[in-house]
Amino acid sequence: MGDVTCDSDHGSVISAKSLSDERLATLSLDSKNLLSAERGVHSSPVPAEFSDLEPIYVKRFADDFLDIKLAGCFDHGVFVRVYAQSGRVTVIYGEGPTWGEEILWAGDSS
Repeated sequence: MGDVTCDSDHGSVISAKSLSDERLATLSLDSKNLLSAERGVHSSPVPAEFSDLEPIYVKRFADDFLDIKLAGCFDHGVFVRVYAQSGRVTVIYGEGPTWGEEILWAGDSS
């Protein structure tokens, strides 16, 4: 049946939190380059730059941010989100009162 919850102790959250600073910096740069090159809101095949994360999909949201979905738990999931302006990288998980967003990489504005 799969995972019921994608909370802070989910394996995908733990994996995202264990990414090295070097990998997070590269992830931020690759995401910003992808966001500046492609416009609009749409899903795409997983770009090669993110294949090591084994994502379910990558989705661009206009020029604002890019979500990399790492796991799905019914109607919610675990996402690594990269914000276009700052390059900040976060991990988002859960839903309702147990949802969370934690900064993994502060980006350019730190």
